[in-house]
Amino acid sequence: MLVYGDRERVEDPRERLRAIERRLADAARAPAGLARHAQLVALLIDAGELAQGILDEEMAARGEDDWDSPAARALAALLISFGRAVCASYASRFRGAPLPPPRALERVARLRLPTAIRVRAPEGFVHYAVYPEAYAEAARDLPPPAIVIGVRSIGTSLGAIVAARACARLATVRPIGPPFARRPSLPPHARARIAARHAALVDEGPGLSGSSLCGLAEWIADAGALAPPRIFPSHAGPLGPHASASHRELWRRVDRRVAAFESLRFGDGAPAAALARAARPLIGALDGEPRDLGAGAWRSVRYAREADWPPAHVRAERRKYLVRAGGARWLLRFAGLGRHGEERLARARVLERGGFIPPTVGLLHGFLVQRWLDGAVSLDVARGCERARLLARLAEYFVFLAREFPAPPDAGATPAELLAMARHNTSLALGADAAAVIDRWRARLPRIGRRVHGDAKLHACEWLLTRGGALVKTDALDHHAGHDLVGSQDPAWDLAAAAVEFDLSPDEEHALARALAAASAPPAEPRAFFTECYLAFELGRHTLAADSLTGGESARAEVERLRRAAESYARRLALRLRAA
Repeated sequence: MLVYGDRERVEDPRERLRAIERRLADAARAPAGLARHAQLVALLIDAGELAQGILDEEMAARGEDDWDSPAARALAALLISFGRAVCASYASRFRGAPLPPPRALERVARLRLPTAIRVRAPEGFVHYAVYPEAYAEAARDLPPPAIVIGVRSIGTSLGAIVAARACARLATVRPIGPPFARRPSLPPHARARIAARHAALVDEGPGLSGSSLCGLAEWIADAGALAPPRIFPSHAGPLGPHASASHRELWRRVDRRVAAFESLRFGDGAPAAALARAARPLIGALDGEPRDLGAGAWRSVRYAREADWPPAHVRAERRKYLVRAGGARWLLRFAGLGRHGEERLARARVLERGGFIPPTVGLLHGFLVQRWLDGAVSLDVARGCERARLLARLAEYFVFLAREFPAPPDAGATPAELLAMARHNTSLALGADAAAVIDRWRARLPRIGRRVHGDAKLHACEWLLTRGGALVKTDALDHHAGHDLVGSQDPAWDLAAAAVEFDLSPDEEHALARALAAASAPPAEPRAFFTECYLAFELGRHTLAADSLTGGESARAEVERLRRAAESYARRLALRLRAA
């Protein structure tokens, strides 16, 4: 199934350098504490994205990575200087740490930089609460390696942490090849650099196959390294379902160094409690320990009966905690480190002013702090919500999103890419004949008029009906920028999602389309194209989520919920295609 995808932003590297300089100046003025530490982590992430973009451009021109190029050396020095600052700040429990020296930035500024780079958002920092500090913990007492190799994208920053902690040289690679069989592309002198030496490999994951890390480990073995490399992944779990037998055996034997999020120390105690205590000026004194609501556990609070639980992609959910403080309940939800979390906070402020989300009081080192709405009921089990009120709220919401959050033309998948996804997923689920019906759109793909950083997840379980009768969106900040191939889309995508999730009649769908048109955001036509693509996407998303789960009774129950949802989307898609 096609579901996931990497989106890239085109940036001016010198503008990114200037942004790093501005943030460094802000950090210099900030008093010691968690906020200053968060700025240092943001600097490391920004520098890592800059390095990824520049080195990917260099690799594209050369056809291989070169660890000895002027850019590779200057960027490695910059990254390690920021890595040292983060490690020192973390070790001091945020009491203060020296800032990176400006000469590392000056050295990069003297390079002949490309006019534009393509930057990929590091998924772990944006979606999965991968904290650089965990890699500092994992590298504790590490025998010094000769070289630390970070896998781009995120390995630029995470590798810098391990290299700084181990006082080692830093290099990065971009493995290439088929998605589940990636290998590095490096010149012969890189093999000589590895021979008879120790190496450490750094990345997030492993994901569906783990081939980036395992393929690099195989290359190191072939180069004659003194010993198998030590591997720094982001979790202690096994390789994914698409891993080869040889990689599974390698993974079983290799020395892996992992520090769980829960092992971090952001002050006294576990990180969730420490962050909640740091939020005292915003929410009051902590009343008890935070409750983990991640991996679908939020449903046990929102729903009276497990039989009513909606399906959840538990392995991909963001970390979240329910906190009692100051006589109220609050939600701490991971929103992203560095500027990624800052962007989510800015969006939350706008949505809160529009009255669409719960009150938001701040951002604490990647976690957004929002009020938990006691007494609110999830819309999929709520009683008494009139249809007219729901339609009016949807229209108001769509118009607000289109007005407040315009997106650049390249922010999401093109209609041709959506069609390729829909055709592939339909073929796997319903067969070649059904996929051929989807293919009828090839000759008349819609022309997207404008893109919007929309909602991108309109399921009924994402809406709450409050005690006062208001409809509030619980999770409206980042699905448009999720780790999937859809991205920000024409307003027609959210309209199609609402039509499916709320079973809108043709008249109701037309009414929402008219409201958008009146606000100068008419959805692209034909809207049926987006509806079929949406059904195929949700079919694929729920199928992959079910395929990713193994385990005991709770996993079996989750798989059943996910399978039922996938089958429902498949039935609805089949009905539409038969009627086409």
